[in-house]
Amino acid sequence: MYRPLSIAFTLVCIAILTNDVRGQNHLVDYRWSPENFLTVIGLPDDWQKTMATENGSLAYDFGPGPYARNLTSVHFGLKNRTLTIKRQHVPDGKTPIVKTMLAAPGIELNLTSFAVVPEGYVSPILEYKLTDKVTRLDGLNGARGWATPTSGLDPAFANVAWGTNRAIRYRVKVDQGQKYKVATGFLEGWKSTAGARPLEIHVEGSQIK
Repeated sequence: MYRPLSIAFTLVCIAILTNDVRGQNHLVDYRWSPENFLTVIGLPDDWQKTMATENGSLAYDFGPGPYARNLTSVHFGLKNRTLTIKRQHVPDGKTPIVKTMLAAPGIELNLTSFAVVPEGYVSPILEYKLTDKVTRLDGLNGARGWATPTSGLDPAFANVAWGTNRAIRYRVKVDQGQKYKVATGFLEGWKSTAGARPLEIHVEGSQIK
């Protein structure tokens, strides 16, 4: 059975809610800010995906996954001086320019990080020739020694190609008018249970296998 709330009870709830909202502290104190962070400064279609770290270093060479850190960095500092981070900010939220202030007793180092497109620049064709007949296209992420193939397996299974939310594509050079069979092999080097990483294989628009 439905019973309407009393007016007095409703007023008490509104008063409690009003007092709670008014008592909130809107100050941002950064107590839980991450120790390490990255700011994207690359322009659209920047295949290097340049980023700036919390201390103004340029960060490159990332692998996939939320655990990834840059494997290559370009850092700026002063010889025999230990610099601390005083401030880092983006002056304009619409412009990928990062300003970082580093300081040591009696000295400041101000860094401005941004990306530019060189005059006459042409984006590289992302492809890598694996053999005289097989070429990998698009994003070229991967790692050597990712998996540990057992004896009897081809050592090539130790290496991995990453798609990073995109298809892993290969181009195979064939003779016109000939028929070929395409054989694929996979070795899961990370997941410990079957079916955790489903795969789709497409060959020239054929049915998904």
